[in-house]
Amino acid sequence: MTEIKSMNNTKSFAYLLLRFTMGVNMLIHGLVRLGSNLEPFAEKMAGDYEGTVLPAGLVRIFAYSVPPLEALIGLLLILGAATVPASAAGILLMAAFVFGKGLVQDWGVVGLLMVYALYFFFLLFYVECNTYSVDNLCKRKCPRDI
Repeated sequence: MTEIKSMNNTKSFAYLLLRFTMGVNMLIHGLVRLGSNLEPFAEKMAGDYEGTVLPAGLVRIFAYSVPPLEALIGLLLILGAATVPASAAGILLMAAFVFGKGLVQDWGVVGLLMVYALYFFFLLFYVECNTYSVDNLCKRKCPRDI
């Protein structure tokens, strides 16, 4: 029995480390692009997609929304709060990037984005290991069957 509990603790700890590391990655991605770096980031992204079917205005709107979204996803993952929606948002963000980078045939970046998507997949697929989290604290303190 203690062997099973120890294995579950190890899985939960591994999940915590993966979730925390992905959270730090996403938070830093978002934070470094905010402030004075936001406009250059958005303009570079708009330039990257010139000549594609994507309207420049739509690309700019998307580009301005990416850093705060990345930062929010990162913060939620670090805390283990709203882990499922944050991970789902992360996969959808990667899917949007894969679509755009596919249009400009930047296959090296597409491959890297697929790795990010895989990390988010693992966070979703193994969410039952999300023991060390705000989500788990809320689940234990707030009974749902009232």
